Amino acid sequence: MNNSVKKNLVYQMIYQGFMMVTPFLTVPYLAEVFGPRNIGQVSFVNNIVNYFVMFAALGIGTYGNREIAYIRNDKEKTAHTFIDIFFVHFLWGTVILAGYILFCLITEKNRILYMISCISVLSAILDISWFYAGMEAFRVTIWRNVLMRLLSIAAIFLFVYSEGDLIVYLGINVGSTFAGQLLTWCALPGYIPLVKPDFHQMWKHVRPLLILFIPIIALNVYHQMDKTIIGLLSQEEELGYYTYAQSLTSVPVSLFSVVSTVFMPRLTNMTECHKEKEAKALLQTMYRIHVFVGVGAFWGILGIADIFTVLFLGERFEGSAVLMKYLAASIPVIGISNVIGNGYLLPLKKDKIWIWSLVAGGMVNMVADIVSIPLFGAAGAAWGTVLAESAVLAIQFYFCRRDLSWNRPGREMLFCTMAGVLMYISVRGILILGDGWAVLIVACLTGIALYSLMCMLPVLYEKRREEGGSRNWRKK
Repeated sequence: MNNSVKKNLVYQMIYQGFMMVTPFLTVPYLAEVFGPRNIGQVSFVNNIVNYFVMFAALGIGTYGNREIAYIRNDKEKTAHTFIDIFFVHFLWGTVILAGYILFCLITEKNRILYMISCISVLSAILDISWFYAGMEAFRVTIWRNVLMRLLSIAAIFLFVYSEGDLIVYLGINVGSTFAGQLLTWCALPGYIPLVKPDFHQMWKHVRPLLILFIPIIALNVYHQMDKTIIGLLSQEEELGYYTYAQSLTSVPVSLFSVVSTVFMPRLTNMTECHKEKEAKALLQTMYRIHVFVGVGAFWGILGIADIFTVLFLGERFEGSAVLMKYLAASIPVIGISNVIGNGYLLPLKKDKIWIWSLVAGGMVNMVADIVSIPLFGAAGAAWGTVLAESAVLAIQFYFCRRDLSWNRPGREMLFCTMAGVLMYISVRGILILGDGWAVLIVACLTGIALYSLMCMLPVLYEKRREEGGSRNWRKK
């Protein structure tokens, strides 16, 4: 892993650490102010709005990132490619925005909340973070997000006091997102010259954008449909439990997104420059990080979910604990499929395998939700997510089984699993001593230290053996 990738990864990890800490400031406060029912109400509104945001996004994140990464060494070509892709996105997004406004006019329940959320759709249209990802200029989006998060946290504590402030809370969220999009546009002239769009060249981007839009639909089916069905077929309290359980278990998953954001442009560029050996080494590093985080998160959540949920969210959200345990089973699966998809399939433009795996996952999740949510409520949605992610990984693994070597990755998975079991046993043993924050923090720190040490031992041993073999070769 070269210095540029390490530097970007450090930036992203520090940023993600910040994003992981900030919910500890707002989530307990909002849980106390609003309660499960109101949290479920806002979650359902956001869920419906996210469908329009999904259509407005049009797969721009993946396609735009990759296209910019291919040509970023040519500043003039990069400028023309950016403006052409953006204008296709802008025209499409304007149509979706008009459709959303029409939806708001014909909807009676929660109409005010939906109207405020119109800003979210507009933010999706103006989003150009894909450009900075392709350029590996992550500092722009990182500082933007940090600033907006700090301002939104301050606004929540200043203006949100009771259940009647639900509209204010939603306005703070969508307003900070929109302001962040405007900031990224201010930084754009420092990277490329502003040029006019070429309407003849624009249309060549339409077909690949539409093709990569298919997996975005599939992803949203099994990331959003579960909340929609819970909201329609179950109680708002159930949706409130599920919303926070999913939010908390998505923290380690967001680390996968960080690693992919850093590694995918570099892997794409290496592939274009025919640097197969360097790309393979970088892919192995990506896998090692994902397995370490995914397996550790699974066993860690199993160990602390019951006590952490009550301490962090309050007794009213005790129902979120078991959902966190169920959803934790999907974390290692998501990690490995993320490596195959973003680290191998997309850089090599094997889009069809990636697309069909996500489509299959979406279909599995939809069927599982429709069958299980009426019977088991939010628990059925959680297991539907696990089944969907497993289907995605199974299909990707099947089609890539001959292209990638699985012996060494299998050993690393085994070592991490053994370390995770030991971490779980140590955490549960310490938590016997009490159920307060002090005991929980000691248990977490002990578990993380033990898990990290156990996972590092085989890596250090293998590195030392390789160095020994290298020295012996030099002597000969």
